[in-house]
Amino acid sequence: MEMKIGERVIKAQIKRREEAQLLYEEAKASGRRAGFPMTVGPRYIPFGGVADAESITPPVLKPGERSGHDIALTINIDAGFPIKDIRSKNHFILPTELGLTPIGESPKLATNATVTLSPLDAIPNKDFVLEYDVGGDEPQFTLFTHKKPDSDHGYFVLIAQPQLTPTQDEITPKEMIFVVDSSGSMSGEPISRVKQAMRYAIKNLNPYDTFYLFSFSNEVSALSETPLANTPENVEKGLRYINDLSGGGGTEMLKGVKAAYAVRQEGKRLRYIVMLTDGYIGNEDQILAEIQAHQDDERVFGFWQDDAQFFSFGIGSSPNRFLIEQMAGVGRGLAFYLNLTEDSDKVISDFYERIANPVLTDITIL
Repeated sequence: MEMKIGERVIKAQIKRREEAQLLYEEAKASGRRAGFPMTVGPRYIPFGGVADAESITPPVLKPGERSGHDIALTINIDAGFPIKDIRSKNHFILPTELGLTPIGESPKLATNATVTLSPLDAIPNKDFVLEYDVGGDEPQFTLFTHKKPDSDHGYFVLIAQPQLTPTQDEITPKEMIFVVDSSGSMSGEPISRVKQAMRYAIKNLNPYDTFYLFSFSNEVSALSETPLANTPENVEKGLRYINDLSGGGGTEMLKGVKAAYAVRQEGKRLRYIVMLTDGYIGNEDQILAEIQAHQDDERVFGFWQDDAQFFSFGIGSSPNRFLIEQMAGVGRGLAFYLNLTEDSDKVISDFYERIANPVLTDITIL
């Protein structure tokens, strides 16, 4: 890379990994940052407050004036996957040049592209943000490898990208097991937020999904002892159960976790346990041990019988983050947080975006 600033030319140098890492750490320790600044704004200087005010006050043109020193920017993208869409939220970009399909092959989406900043009259006085989507009609795999010339071993990264818009028949059905903390510490606004999130969750299941609903305080309550299909009648039944929840009593979370794992898997479904709690308990070790105990059971129908991924939602302004993070970590899931000032639908929809349409399952590397 070569960068020209006025009469100054800066040329990039390629260093060996160890030397480059050392230079990077030294620059980082000294407070330097890498960036491509495109915004120059005036600074407010209190009268007589800064001795070298002139050196940090850039000359600013009047609105609409051009300095004659514009920015030219060209970006080459090699995504490794078919590129569906390219956009810039702050700037106009020229029509994208996508890579061509080799002669003799069927037309397909390109995996590389060239993007150029448009030389319009508008001054590009904003951060340049470039976004692009990847995906195709079939699952795609990309493999990156690295091996030192004098080494007998190396490393690889395999990226599996599912198709962008799978059909319902291509999506693996899910079994959603929701476990709601309805103890006294959840009363009031916390349980109200949970109920709002759960309404969204129940209404947005896929057609072939099934679900369970559990709640716990001193004891465990269940909507049904068998999985409920995603039908209008069962959804309505689930919504009534959710609306009747209220906070009160102790926090027997271990009973809730055991109840979730006790249900038997029916058919080839991906099982997701979703715990919603503030985590105000003192027996974290027992909870984590119970989750860990269900990670190594034998396979049934090609899936682990108890191979349920465990997702945790920390509720409120100060949940037990240690427990929330550890439950998700041990259970091979993810942790989310629902603050009392946040939009409950937004938080649960972010979760659903990650797990809604599984199409690549039970992957084995030989």
